[in-house]
Amino acid sequence: MLTFRPLPPWVARGALAAALLRATGEPIAGVLDMLAERRGLARAVKRLTPDETRLVLVIDQFEELYR
Repeated sequence: MLTFRPLPPWVARGALAAALLRATGEPIAGVLDMLAERRGLARAVKRLTPDETRLVLVIDQFEELYR
């Protein structure tokens, strides 16, 4: 289970990127840039998880990431 506290968007994206990297154990170049883009979260998750791997991501106050 991944958890992080809602923060200003630029900090929240960093916390989300760190949580995704901790969960997968795979470093990924440009994950912060990807999260800042439209549909970036979907792209980042797709790149971080191998085929057929499922990831449950619960984000409280999701709007804080993209305000």
